[in-house]
Amino acid sequence: MRLAHKNIICLVLAILFLGCLFKMPYFYYTIVRVFGFVGFGILAYKEIGRNGVWLFFWSSSAVLTNPFVKISLSSRFAWNVVDVLWAIMLLIYVLLGMKLGRKN
Repeated sequence: MRLAHKNIICLVLAILFLGCLFKMPYFYYTIVRVFGFVGFGILAYKEIGRNGVWLFFWSSSAVLTNPFVKISLSSRFAWNVVDVLWAIMLLIYVLLGMKLGRKN
């Protein structure tokens, strides 16, 4: 079974966000912000004309992870919660897409 490009993006992002749960050098978090911004932007673009909930979720996630204007949450714990939620939502998106037989 061939993975679609958006599924690869989702899986890579999920792994990167779960990696944020561990103590990593600051450079890692910068890379995650860049990849998150680009990845969420691509996912939002792919959702134009489809379900508005996913489009809103991916767009707002891109804004939150943007590397240009850093948005700071109250603590590292808050970011860890968001990272886990993103990983879960990305995996749900992949599984729903596979179940519904969505193309790119």
